[in-house]
Amino acid sequence: MRCWILLRQPTGGDNKYPDNFAGAYITDDNKLCVLLVNASPEDCQVYENYCENYDGILFEEVEYSYYELENTLGFVMEHVAGDEFTSAYIDVVENNVKLGVNGVRSSLQSTMAEYGDYPIEIFNEQPAMTETSTELYGGTPLNGYTLGGCGSFQGEDAVVLCGHGLSEGDTLRLEANNAAFAEVVVQQYANDENYDYAVATINSGASVTLSNLVKNSVNYTTITSQSSRIPAVGSTVCMYGKSEGFGVGEVKSISTVFRDTRLGVVCYGLVKCEWNEGQEAYGAGSSGGPVYAGHVFHGTYTGSNSTGGNFWFSPIDAVPGFSIKTTA
Repeated sequence: MRCWILLRQPTGGDNKYPDNFAGAYITDDNKLCVLLVNASPEDCQVYENYCENYDGILFEEVEYSYYELENTLGFVMEHVAGDEFTSAYIDVVENNVKLGVNGVRSSLQSTMAEYGDYPIEIFNEQPAMTETSTELYGGTPLNGYTLGGCGSFQGEDAVVLCGHGLSEGDTLRLEANNAAFAEVVVQQYANDENYDYAVATINSGASVTLSNLVKNSVNYTTITSQSSRIPAVGSTVCMYGKSEGFGVGEVKSISTVFRDTRLGVVCYGLVKCEWNEGQEAYGAGSSGGPVYAGHVFHGTYTGSNSTGGNFWFSPIDAVPGFSIKTTA
């Protein structure tokens, strides 16, 4: 089947539709209906000849040609559409130009009285909103948690954070808009076992992009490598959590047994650090946040004590199969 009537036809040297053509559409019973300003038998035959092997073409005579509707649409956009405008288009079925406005009592209703000779119809329409992609970074606020970092897991885009309070199959949601974007596929935090981490793969179609950034005290730090070893005692590390923001501490022990009185879990393999003087304990929601030094990612935050000035994190090299994103 070949049908040429929907293509622009050169007429008199101008790149426009034929003067008699007013559009075409497919009917509910799958018939082609051609709209003409003059639906004479001779003109109808001309358009039947445009289509090869297309049976049962319908014709309808209307007032305005498609070229006139295009000019009307241009006129609308130049003279009529204003701040209340939501969309505008040519409606070939009704042979007019539709102008959507946000609000039934639009000021355009009175304005349109001045242009009664034009085939323009105003209708109320809720404005559309484009969906923008959210950039993920270490420190992104999540519902109940802070994102540790972006990367990959077994060939899929993924993120890493803490494991406590999560289970495999759980959904991660952005705090900003409650949008679901990832599903937990690996979770580790159990009594008398090592480490505290979770890996979640990005959902198909999720409006997020992954970055190699982590939040710092002013803006963001780029991560260019993932630590393959636990930082030495006396090393300085940085941490970010959504409840208290940026913090700095010193590694005090790399072989720590951590007792979680809230969940009743004794966790091995965490790194114990001491906050710099003046740094307070982090509140709820900071769990999972990034721990790093310079441009090196070291792990994810587990928790801190309310007095004593200590915090703990789980080392990233203990997360099998996960690789931190190290390029933009």
